[in-house]
Amino acid sequence: MELCRFFCRLLGYKSCIPPLRNVCNRFLNVEVDITTTAGEIVIFVVEVGSGFVKGIDSSNHIVLIPYTAVLAIRPAS
Repeated sequence: MELCRFFCRLLGYKSCIPPLRNVCNRFLNVEVDITTTAGEIVIFVVEVGSGFVKGIDSSNHIVLIPYTAVLAIRPAS
């Protein structure tokens, strides 16, 4: 639930609790910087699943990140 609130604040919503998947879809086909429990990674998001974000990293590896591991997400600079 905290991650959902984080996404809502990031996208400018004052009070909303939409399904996390719907909020994450705004990052589809966008390069994002994701801070996870294992560190930080920049990926190009190719799929937003019901419990994960799937993308391609700078080495062209497919990366699957579960929502439970995501601490922060923002558009890459």
